[in-house]
Amino acid sequence: MAQSEIDLLQVPVEGPLPCGEDLEYDPDFMALHQATAGKREQQFGSTIIPAEPPDWARVERIAKQLCTRTRDLRVLVPLTLAWTENRGLPGYVEGLQLVDVVLQKFWDDVHPRVVDGGFEDPLPRMNALAALAEAEGLGRSVRDARLVDDGGASMSLRQVEALLDSSKTDHQIDYPGGIGRLRDTVRRAQEKSAPPVVALRAALELLQRIRETCERALGQSWAPDFSRLERSLRTVAQLLPEQVQAEEPVPGEARSAAGAQGVDVAGAVANGAAAGPANGGAGLRPVLIKDIEISSREDVQVLLEKACQFMERTEPSHPAPMLIRRAQRLLDLNFFQIIEELVPEGLQKIESLAGRPLNGGQAE
Repeated sequence: MAQSEIDLLQVPVEGPLPCGEDLEYDPDFMALHQATAGKREQQFGSTIIPAEPPDWARVERIAKQLCTRTRDLRVLVPLTLAWTENRGLPGYVEGLQLVDVVLQKFWDDVHPRVVDGGFEDPLPRMNALAALAEAEGLGRSVRDARLVDDGGASMSLRQVEALLDSSKTDHQIDYPGGIGRLRDTVRRAQEKSAPPVVALRAALELLQRIRETCERALGQSWAPDFSRLERSLRTVAQLLPEQVQAEEPVPGEARSAAGAQGVDVAGAVANGAAAGPANGGAGLRPVLIKDIEISSREDVQVLLEKACQFMERTEPSHPAPMLIRRAQRLLDLNFFQIIEELVPEGLQKIESLAGRPLNGGQAE
């Protein structure tokens, strides 16, 4: 990715609007999405015209032209898709970097806007962001991207994931040497800083950054769901050296809360050790999870997140992470908000008992 693209997206569009006009009905915008879809198979009488895959060079060209006129996630997603198809995992990471840049720089103004015409509706933006990991779109392209080359044969992220999960399914991958050989191959690629392997961790970190940006602005209930793709990435990330896996990012607020007490709670859970001097000891010593003191709600969020990540990494098909994340979203709500979230019809009964309507858990 040329630095010029990041430089371009960090500055406002010329004119009164920092992110330019919403070009949803502009001919170039519609041409972009038509180009991304390719051409379906057509039949005229007995003549069948085969389907044509998208021309990714054309998709990239149209998207870049639109980026000179607007800052729109619905333009950046097709651009990311084109880069992923052409350059694999490194291209995907480059696209995520662009999305991260515009969200950090122009949250209020980037299209689709959260507040438009005086009305707040985060759904269009969240739908646009969800496309970054959509199973039938970018998610599929990421899984099909080459991860490693071994003996002249390349293995995609999808194939590596299937090999790692083959013990849990009936689908066996023909790969002489099995997981042991695969682990050595990935380790050598990591030592050489092979771009696809480096991009694996970068993609996870950027997806988390994008999600956290949305959570800070809109709350956890509106955070985009990247969990399915993140599960695949984490499954494969198990092959990376331990020191790389230990670098899994922790939400900024939770890290600050733990750091203020001199204890890295998330690090203690992940590594099974706490800093000795901060805990009154002479040096590093092993610590059990049951011995960790939880002193804030932020600590609870970190531990729940770690539990989710562990389950997603070790048992991707287990439903527990979905339920834990629901609990995370409820943690900061009051009683009435929780009732409204879980049992909306129950709020009417509570209002009937109270004898007056309640608004956001507060009596009017």
